[in-house]
Amino acid sequence: MTLPILKRFLNLFTVSVMTPPTVTLDYELPKTVVSVRDGWQWTCQSGAVVDKEAKAKILQNQSGLLASVAAQLLTLFKTPAPSPSDSSSNNTGQPTESLAQTFLLVCCYAAIFLNISATISSFILIDNLGEIGYRSSIPNNQRPGSPPPTTMSCTPEKLLYTYGASSKWTWMLFHWLFTFYMGILTLLIAIFTYVIMNEKLATKIAMALVFFINFLFVTFFIFIRPLTEKS
Repeated sequence: MTLPILKRFLNLFTVSVMTPPTVTLDYELPKTVVSVRDGWQWTCQSGAVVDKEAKAKILQNQSGLLASVAAQLLTLFKTPAPSPSDSSSNNTGQPTESLAQTFLLVCCYAAIFLNISATISSFILIDNLGEIGYRSSIPNNQRPGSPPPTTMSCTPEKLLYTYGASSKWTWMLFHWLFTFYMGILTLLIAIFTYVIMNEKLATKIAMALVFFINFLFVTFFIFIRPLTEKS
C-alpha cells in the first residue's frame, strides 16, 4: 500500500532526530481491544486491496467498486439521447445539455471523487489500526497519561484511542464514513435521475420506491443505528 510505505519512508528521517521508544516485545493487547480493532479492520478493508500474504484477503473494496461503477455509468450518462425537438439541439445539430443532464453528470462525478476519497481514507485507517499493538507495547513510563484500567466505561472508538489509536482517530473515522455514505448517496441519485429522465411512468414510480427504501436503510445503518445502540 502506498500510504504505509510512504509513512515508513518518512520514519527513516525521524529516527536520526528522535530516539525511538523502547517497546515490550511480548506485550499482548487485551482481548476486547483486539476484537474491536479486528472488527474495524475488516470494515475498513472494504477499501483496501491487500497483499496475498496478508491474513485478510480482500480483493476489491466497496468504495473502489462504487467508484468503478460510477465511472462506467458516466460513459452512459455523458451524452444525452438525441431529441427531434429543435429546442434540445444547438445550431450544429448536436444535443444540448439540459439542467437535468448537468445535475446527472455532477452527481456522477461526485460519486467518483467521494468513493476514491473513501478508499484512501480506508488505507489510512487500516494503517493506524495496525500500529495500535506497537503503541500499546511502549512501557507506561514512556507513554503519556496514566495506564489504562482493567475495566472502563467507553465506546469502542474511545477504547481504541486509549490503547494507542491516533489522536485524530475520530476525525479520520468521520471522514471515511462521510465520504463512503455520500459516495453511495450521489451514485443512487445519479441512477435515479437517469431513470426519471428516460423511463416510463411505471418504472419511475417503482424506482422511486427502491431509491427511498435504500436511502432510508443506508442512512439508518451508517449514522442512526450507532447512535441508538448502547456501547
